[in-house]
Amino acid sequence: MFKKNLLGIIIVLLVFAGFYAGYKLGKGGKVPNSGMRPGPGMGQEAVPTSSPSAPATKMALTERAEAVQQNRQVRQERRRQSASDGDLPQGQRTIPVPQRDRAVPQKNMVMKDETVKKTTDTEPNTPLAQTFYGTVVPYAEANVQSRQGGTITLLTGQEGDYVKKSEVLVRFDERDTQLQRQQAIALKNSTLQQVNQAKSNFQTIQSNVNRYRKLFEDGFVSKQQVDELVNQLASANASLHSAQESVTQAEVQVKIIENTLRDFQVKAPIRGLIDEKRYNVGEVYQGGAVIYHLINIDQVYVEVEIPETYLRQIREGIAVSVVFDAIGEQSFPGILETILPSGTADNRSFIAKVFVQNPDHRIKPGMFARIRFDLQ
Repeated sequence: MFKKNLLGIIIVLLVFAGFYAGYKLGKGGKVPNSGMRPGPGMGQEAVPTSSPSAPATKMALTERAEAVQQNRQVRQERRRQSASDGDLPQGQRTIPVPQRDRAVPQKNMVMKDETVKKTTDTEPNTPLAQTFYGTVVPYAEANVQSRQGGTITLLTGQEGDYVKKSEVLVRFDERDTQLQRQQAIALKNSTLQQVNQAKSNFQTIQSNVNRYRKLFEDGFVSKQQVDELVNQLASANASLHSAQESVTQAEVQVKIIENTLRDFQVKAPIRGLIDEKRYNVGEVYQGGAVIYHLINIDQVYVEVEIPETYLRQIREGIAVSVVFDAIGEQSFPGILETILPSGTADNRSFIAKVFVQNPDHRIKPGMFARIRFDLQ
């Protein structure tokens, strides 16, 4: 029992002695000359006091410091250059560059800046372009029709034929109407004869009345005889007016029939192409129906919808360019002739009509068109 206690005391003393020696060594601050520091435990080998990568890290920091210093110098030089260029024209201001780029001549840098300046100055003056889409419609179109009906005896032209203005295109059978005209003329001549007879009778009776009045004043005839002649004169005058009214009515009837005959011959109201034909020779035509549909495409309109947001930038009379996909990429000059005063409420747009010359009829109604506007 005593031996076990003694052994424990010895172990405690040795541990205390080790702690005391370490305390003294640390308090003294001395490091062995070998450049090694004590290890983490007793009996272990010492390790070096510095890391092998320290020189590389120091070099990297040095290089970064030099780069920062160089950038600072560049910024300072730019500020000085900007201050010195304040009195120069904008196109002649130089651009400071880092030291490594000084090999580039300063004159070239000025020329480059002038080019950029010129481009910037011209861009605001360049009009903005906007493309809209539209459809071709004829410059003018008209229906060939008549107020009178009848059997068609003549039709001039087929679809696609060109006709002139006032050219006769349609005729109707007018034989019955010609007979009516002859009868009306005969009635007119008859009433003219009645007028001549009534006028002669009136003049004879009026002469007798004047003569009897003079005889009555001389006492050769009675008052009753004079009154009888005056009554006959009034009756002759009424007959004369009736005959004259009959003549007027006969003349009106003749004019009506002649107008009817003119309607039996239908002329082209405009020049252009026959776009549609709806009747053939021999058919019975009912008055008011369309016989031909004519279109004039020597010029055409392109109808395009313009959103209301562009109306202040587009005005009537401006020049535009039009491309028709069915023809190719050829551009046709056009004029914005009119903008219709009323727009559509559903999409807030207005119809504009672009006028385009079309002498060779290459542009057809219904074609799709792209219209380029230079916005003002």
